[in-house]
Amino acid sequence: MQTGESVAVEDTATPLSVYKFVTHFGVGGTEMQVLGLAEQFDRTRFSLALGCMRRQGSAEREYGDRGWSISEYPIKGFVSIGAGRQMMRLARELHARKPMIMHSYNFYANVFSIPAARLAGVPCIVASIRDMGVYLTPMQLRVQRWVCGLADRVVVNADAVRNWLVEDGYAAGKIHVIRNGARMPVFDKGIARPRVRAGLGIPAAAKVVMMVSRLNPQKGVEHLLESAPAILARVPDAWFVIVGDVVMESKEREEAYARLLASRASELGVAERVIFTGLRRDIPSLLAASDMSVLPSLSEGLPNSVIEAMAIGLPVVATEVGGIPELIRQGRSGLLVPPGDTAALAESVIAVLNNPFLSKRLGEAARLHIQTGFSFEKMFQETVALYRTVLAGKKLDSTRWTRSK
Repeated sequence: MQTGESVAVEDTATPLSVYKFVTHFGVGGTEMQVLGLAEQFDRTRFSLALGCMRRQGSAEREYGDRGWSISEYPIKGFVSIGAGRQMMRLARELHARKPMIMHSYNFYANVFSIPAARLAGVPCIVASIRDMGVYLTPMQLRVQRWVCGLADRVVVNADAVRNWLVEDGYAAGKIHVIRNGARMPVFDKGIARPRVRAGLGIPAAAKVVMMVSRLNPQKGVEHLLESAPAILARVPDAWFVIVGDVVMESKEREEAYARLLASRASELGVAERVIFTGLRRDIPSLLAASDMSVLPSLSEGLPNSVIEAMAIGLPVVATEVGGIPELIRQGRSGLLVPPGDTAALAESVIAVLNNPFLSKRLGEAARLHIQTGFSFEKMFQETVALYRTVLAGKKLDSTRWTRSK
């Protein structure tokens, strides 16, 4: 080929090189989605490397065990000489690796890696935005909008996120919806249920309401606690299991919020029926030991916790925010309630716990809905199709972009 001649993106003689960039490797929705997507990459067709700003997080081992190259670019803040140096270091790595695609995830990763990828001349640059921006300041929102303007596409996980971005001034033609994927659990609930309940100190015959989430004020944990007295009045054998770490801006705020939640449970007289487990890695087993799942968030993108509960076959009660109505069909595959409405939350939970027929019907419909529309395989196919669509529109210098590892 001569310089300037197009590289055939469907050619499979050498692996298609993909570079993923994440903020860290915490056990969160984004990190698990990136891992699930990466696991679909056939090494004979794709070459994968990862970059991050912090190698911290218990999920790092899962990435490293698969033999993927991981590079760290630590910075203390964007407005610093060190940040500029690390960004240039990333640009040099991308220039040397020659990836065909660079795909970054969420605010910090987007802002750090997209300018570097553009400077390095990466042919296909994809950003991901996976929430409604409630954790970002107005300035951060403006910065992200500008940075994403440098990307070829912006992937979101829900129509609700897409609509919000368009209203915020993003180019509608650049935004592409690819919904989260899920693994369909295969194990015997009859074995997991008594073992997990015994480990938590919950009676075998109790009715267990589970919430799985990073814990912060936007997740509505207080609303679940406030609904508990009304639920216990009509379902006396109910227990509430809240799974997840408190995640906030600082360690001090995390500790204060954890104390607030414990104090609120005591004030409401439900502390003996509420279990805060902290971070757990056995989420499918915990869900299998439950009777239903609840997510009372005030804002969401497309929550993995709801997808995971539905994949298990649990009935779900969740707030009608963000992309949740795209997962739950009201009265068919779950129940939706207004955000902040503790009375409606309590009534819906009571309806599920006291009606075995309704619980079974909602759970079966939920599992079928996830099985048919929310698999990692489907997410992978749609993601690769997007990469190829972008690359097909590029004229690539074959002497530069050789899909090297």
